[in-house]
Amino acid sequence: MPIDCKCIECGKEFKLKPYAVKRGRGKFCEKICQYKWMSRNSKGKNNPNYGNSWSEDKKLQFAESRKGERNPFYKGEISDEYRHEIELMEEGKRIEKEKTRKRLRELKMLYKPTDEALRLISEANIGRKLSIEHCKKIGDFRRGKPLSKETREKLSVCHRGEKSHTWKGGISFLPYCPKFDRHRKRAVRDFFGVCICCGEKDYKWALSVHHIDHNKDQGCNGIPFNLVPLCASCHGKEMYREEEYKSYINKTLLNGFKWGIWNEEEYRKKVMY
Repeated sequence: MPIDCKCIECGKEFKLKPYAVKRGRGKFCEKICQYKWMSRNSKGKNNPNYGNSWSEDKKLQFAESRKGERNPFYKGEISDEYRHEIELMEEGKRIEKEKTRKRLRELKMLYKPTDEALRLISEANIGRKLSIEHCKKIGDFRRGKPLSKETREKLSVCHRGEKSHTWKGGISFLPYCPKFDRHRKRAVRDFFGVCICCGEKDYKWALSVHHIDHNKDQGCNGIPFNLVPLCASCHGKEMYREEEYKSYINKTLLNGFKWGIWNEEEYRKKVMY
């Protein structure tokens, strides 16, 4: 007499004979419910085979036991005619793929977006923040792909002068105070000896002498010098994170004077005035 069962996946009620229930077949109404339940509940550590790995000998033994006629999918030796048919079929697939790629390239050239459409897309993405994962994908996609000469020229024009995000009114063209000479630079390098941010020594090339507040009039008009040495790497990064570097440098200077790493009186005498 059939026994009433209930599917643990969908809750559907069904009937099975007693011998089938004894064999453990009364849990699911259909195979699809069993697959759904197993895909959700047999992952990772819940899988009965989790942590089990075959040795190389066992892998070879299993491979040998399934070769040739011992393979359940074995259907006899493949004839030369059948092999030729397979080769023709694969060649046809390759030709179709090539035709599809060619057609897509033609469509891409045919339906090239207008300048107006590109402008609207660009304006729609202004201020949009990309996620870290998205930035990583873009970086991985572009890494190792050199830009053409035309692309480099376009990027240069787009980020030149007032269009640059580091533009500050052209202060880079203004002259430094005449007192900011090679003697002053040597005094700053000799006083600190290392990059104030990372501790890099000037063993490759001379450390750059940096104006902390970016004021080129330091040394003139009664304005004291506020100089520190930076390595090439830190000096290049500073222009993109000025406030962060300015705060860090001032804090490092104060702590250095406080802990006796540098002498504040000597700094005032040799560097500031």
